[in-house]
Amino acid sequence: MNDIKTYKSKNQKEEIIFSKVESYEQSIERICEMMILSDFYKNLKENDKILLKPNLLIPKNKTKNVTTNPAIVEGIIIALLKKIESKNIFLGDSPAFGSTKMVTKVNGIYEICQKYNVSLIDFDEEKLVKLETFHEIPIFKNYNDYKIINIPKIKTHSLTNFTCAVKNLYGLIPGANKTSFHVKLPEEKKFSKLLYELASYIKTDFTIVDGIEGMDKNGPNSGETRKIGVIIMGNNNFTIDFLCSKLVDIDYNKITYLKYAKEKKIDLEIDFINEIINDLKFPYLKYRLPDNKKPSIINSYLNSKVLKKIFNKFSSRPIIDPKKCINCNRCTMQCPAKAISKSSKIPIFDYTKCVRCYCCQEVCPQNAIHIKKGFDKLFK
Repeated sequence: MNDIKTYKSKNQKEEIIFSKVESYEQSIERICEMMILSDFYKNLKENDKILLKPNLLIPKNKTKNVTTNPAIVEGIIIALLKKIESKNIFLGDSPAFGSTKMVTKVNGIYEICQKYNVSLIDFDEEKLVKLETFHEIPIFKNYNDYKIINIPKIKTHSLTNFTCAVKNLYGLIPGANKTSFHVKLPEEKKFSKLLYELASYIKTDFTIVDGIEGMDKNGPNSGETRKIGVIIMGNNNFTIDFLCSKLVDIDYNKITYLKYAKEKKIDLEIDFINEIINDLKFPYLKYRLPDNKKPSIINSYLNSKVLKKIFNKFSSRPIIDPKKCINCNRCTMQCPAKAISKSSKIPIFDYTKCVRCYCCQEVCPQNAIHIKKGFDKLFK
């Protein structure tokens, strides 16, 4: 355990456990070693119900690094089974496309769950909760019945620049409700405020970050794999994301929900975060950001209907590579703005309706959707 570092905040409320891990093969044993050091693990009771919440964005092979790797999940399950029976361990998500079972069968997590008799669940039932700004937000109805272990990956995101612990909680919003918020909140600033308020409302019990391999450039689905080689555990999702963004050299000022967190100082100990960053000598590598970000100088003018139409027609936009497209129409089905229609060859975009949420790129199984840069690139 010499390679494992543990940190406690001055008020003893926050803990971070960190280790370098070279491969997923090594991660199973290392996760067990790390978990037993945590207050979360020490306080587990045999009748506790556990919900594992990995990133199950879409059905993709584990080698693509779109979803949480099955080795991470296996290590967590093995550690839990030393204290809890398998009948009290569940794994679930609300994927952007498909079901929990469909996605886990493709990425290998299903086989792990079968091996250890862990049940899969979908977040079908919902209840409405009231957040600070946003009222009547639907979330998984029974989330309070479990101790939740959040299991994100470190990736870039075409809308929010970065996705890890906080953004992974968006998966607790059931089904099509998730895409509908991209129409209701097309501006990144407002959408990020929802993420901030949701993560402030839902207190997960523990977070274990799959930081062995991540994704940069056009994440969270169409980016490029980056080897990081770490596992990070902790009990504050905002602290985790501050650390992980610094780990890959993304300025938190470019991650709006983290800016909100720092301004509100919600359960954050900045000195504690900086102490860890300095001790571990972050960053370890530099992530490249998505190439489809909407410049803030343009955002301020988009309240004008005329300017919005001009922007939608001539700005950077998603386009389909006909050589890669298999005309599966996932993009058509998932588009919250109904800006994509079916055709005999490839789907067709109506850019006057497109809100640039890039859900289409996020769910495309062939990575056939990329961003054509428009006049807005001049303002970057």
